[in-house]
Amino acid sequence: MSRFTTAASIIVLIVLLVACGKTPEEEFVENAKWADIEEIRSSLEAGMSPDAMDGAGRTVLMHAASRGRADVAKLLLSKGANVNLSDETGKTALMYAAELGQTDIAQLIMREHADMNARNNKGETAVELALKGGHTDMVQLLRMAGAK
Repeated sequence: MSRFTTAASIIVLIVLLVACGKTPEEEFVENAKWADIEEIRSSLEAGMSPDAMDGAGRTVLMHAASRGRADVAKLLLSKGANVNLSDETGKTALMYAAELGQTDIAQLIMREHADMNARNNKGETAVELALKGGHTDMVQLLRMAGAK
């Protein structure tokens, strides 16, 4: 599929989504959960924000972290995604990676100066979420990087 065809498809999709009540950002986040990396890249090049959020305030980076999509995380970070945004529950992308044991993605996020001691709305840190999930390798990674 050419870039022009992809861009045209995205524009048509945006028009349809607005008519259905979802914002283009919400639909981008929803589609990016499962999309091919090139589709995500095309959307970003067409002007979609790397910090686009769904209705619950979750960013594409948060979804990438929770789904083990290191390729998507790298792309978003290269486009300037903010690693310290939090969703409605107060969770950051690092917290999603930590609670699911996604150490490769956590390392990518931490390189971008993530707040490793941020707390969600329940007062939990990434370390505490990793402990709850039984991810001792993640706990060790976070603590070695200075997380409490």
